[in-house]
Amino acid sequence: LFGIQVISEPHLQLDDGGHEFLHDYYRRSIIAARKFLRPSVPIVLYEWTYNMEKWDDDAFPRNIYGHVLWDTHIYHFPGDDDRWISSEGGLDKAMSAYKWDLAQLRYFSSAQKGNVFVGEFSLAGPCLRAEEMRFFSSWLVDQFDFAASGTLLWTFDCSMAAWSMQKQRKYWGIDWRKIMQCSRRRNIIEGQPVALEMVGGGAWLSAQQDGSVRLVRRSSPDWWEEWIPYHYRDDAGKLKVALRSSSHCTWLSIADDGQVFQASDKAAWEEFSVVTFETEGRQ
Repeated sequence: LFGIQVISEPHLQLDDGGHEFLHDYYRRSIIAARKFLRPSVPIVLYEWTYNMEKWDDDAFPRNIYGHVLWDTHIYHFPGDDDRWISSEGGLDKAMSAYKWDLAQLRYFSSAQKGNVFVGEFSLAGPCLRAEEMRFFSSWLVDQFDFAASGTLLWTFDCSMAAWSMQKQRKYWGIDWRKIMQCSRRRNIIEGQPVALEMVGGGAWLSAQQDGSVRLVRRSSPDWWEEWIPYHYRDDAGKLKVALRSSSHCTWLSIADDGQVFQASDKAAWEEFSVVTFETEGRQ
């Protein structure tokens, strides 16, 4: 037994969306389940991305309730008057549709100490060329893995290709084993969040909603100024670091003209060399 989920996809018709009822239901469910389950066995709760902001940080502390995980399901489809097809920029449209949910997911996962996963997603919605479907599937998993603690595609096999791992492999050449395996990030060490402060203090490097990167003056860094460092060595053995925005899941990048911006993917422009120096006796 991995764990027990107490409810999936609740739809509550109450003034507050059922938040107070759900909070009390979750609390009582955890207490009841703990009569039979060790604190180390996960109890899985559920929340939609549009309700995540209603929860307090660390809503069910581990020292009181044991190991608690949060599940959510994320799907997007084009509107009645829209088409997500290759000839009409369907890939960009599909990726843009997920941005708000990904921002909610990243913040909620941070607030719940990383105990959040995406229990369902699919490739339904866009109708793209095979190479674009391969990119989209890899992009989605990368986004979910960064924002939360993993994800599961619904489902392994069924009659519709957009919902079937086996048919996606057959028709679009999607290598789910390669996408999902943790070894795709081997030799890369994820560091603790950092904030980059201007020499002299008082200003922080901030990832903006429009994709730009600016210095923002404030006494202390906010969510938008948080960056995740990734440490690794290149083929020549030199130490490198890449910085990823916690708030937008984008990479700190520098253009040919020296302009700093956010990139959606990591390449050579998002790779920085590590240079050490000594000051006041410290390295």
